[in-house]
Amino acid sequence: MDSNIINIEYASLSSFDIGDLEHIEITASTFIDKFRPYAKGAYIVSKGDLISWRESDIRYLPLYQKLFDARIKKQFRRYRESVIIEFEDISCNGLSYKDETIIGNTEWFIQVIYVINKIGVGSLSMIFSVPSDDIITTSYNLRDTENLRTHVNFPFFNAEISILNLLRLYQTTILNIMYSNSDDIQSSMQTTLMNHEENIDKLHENICELFQNDGDIYRETSEYPIFFMMTDILTSGLQDWKISNAHYIRAVVTGDKNWKRKKDKIVKSQISQGDQSSADSVVWIINDDGTIKIYSSDFETDLQLSKVMVLFEMEILLTVKFFLHKINYFLAQDTYHDMTTISCAELKNQAIKDLDLYYNIDISHKDTTRIRIEKCKEILHINYLYDISLAKLEALSSKLSSEYQHEIIRRELLLIIFFGVFSIGSLSFSILSWYYDLEKWYYVISGSIAAMVGVFIIIILYSRRSSLTNGIT
Repeated sequence: MDSNIINIEYASLSSFDIGDLEHIEITASTFIDKFRPYAKGAYIVSKGDLISWRESDIRYLPLYQKLFDARIKKQFRRYRESVIIEFEDISCNGLSYKDETIIGNTEWFIQVIYVINKIGVGSLSMIFSVPSDDIITTSYNLRDTENLRTHVNFPFFNAEISILNLLRLYQTTILNIMYSNSDDIQSSMQTTLMNHEENIDKLHENICELFQNDGDIYRETSEYPIFFMMTDILTSGLQDWKISNAHYIRAVVTGDKNWKRKKDKIVKSQISQGDQSSADSVVWIINDDGTIKIYSSDFETDLQLSKVMVLFEMEILLTVKFFLHKINYFLAQDTYHDMTTISCAELKNQAIKDLDLYYNIDISHKDTTRIRIEKCKEILHINYLYDISLAKLEALSSKLSSEYQHEIIRRELLLIIFFGVFSIGSLSFSILSWYYDLEKWYYVISGSIAAMVGVFIIIILYSRRSSLTNGIT
């Protein structure tokens, strides 16, 4: 396999919580301009506007614009409030995995794409090329971003850093840009970092607490590996090559270190299930653990557009998946069980509305994209998470509705007791007043009170007996 691969490009696609954007107009120029000092340009999906700040350097945004125009229906583009930012390239020097050198002491670059979604999920893609000496080992190493290290040169951070912490640093910087009103963001970052990587998580936590409703944020981050491989194989032989190298391909996609021991039947099944290729000139396998797209040497269409299409479609899918994880996380918190029935209904309706712009299979008028997205919902377990989320929302809604009904019954019971007791007291007073002379008022009053207390005790005992019976049944 290694001898046929001439180039590997790797993309780490991460999803993270960017907070409640309900009251932030993410398509407004005042908001987008916050990214201008750090980015090449922006693409506003709902408006179809491409904003260029460094026109000669923009590589990805025109391709995203082309894909949205060609593959997503106009009505969904209009209502999907998303903004895509292409950041300045990251200048790096060297790349190593533990004690092993992957890229020598030379300058290389990481391209960074950030997608802001109104539903409160950010997607960050970091894309770079690596040597192809040992495909299996390289693919394992690239997945382990904690031990993958390089030297970066930022105005506010000039030091060696792991790719994982570089990712976290960008996420934190993005949150700072989005929510800070300060013009000097870099100095605030530099003060906290002071070239110590261990401060990055603490910095992220501080940023979340400062800008995200007192820390009410889902702080998990998902990472999804995507591999692009260029070969020296012609289209006529690529599918046969896929069959003969199925174990290798599965190993790259899944990260399975025991790939040699897997039965042919298992490998064949997984490759077949994950195969999303729509032409003989590519091998495109999608798995819950990663994606690989392999190209023939005579690939007939725009290679860069084909790569961006993978990022484009996987971003849509992984945004939905992360949003569902976020819903499940917050539904497990105690604060959500203190909601009112009305607010729960509003949450449910908003969640379904948000998901519809991403989850709905009818968003695409391109049949290959529509079929692939629907198939990948099963592969990535999105359908399962969707069902779980709806079931939890229904259960919470039912629970709150039941509690609301019990509260109504309790209040009705109190009114019954109140009017019942005083009605009996009034009736007793009238009867005793007729029977006794009013001069013997103590008989009249004590008799009335005794009747009221008796009725009160009977009603309470009956209500407790009813509640116990209902609890048993």
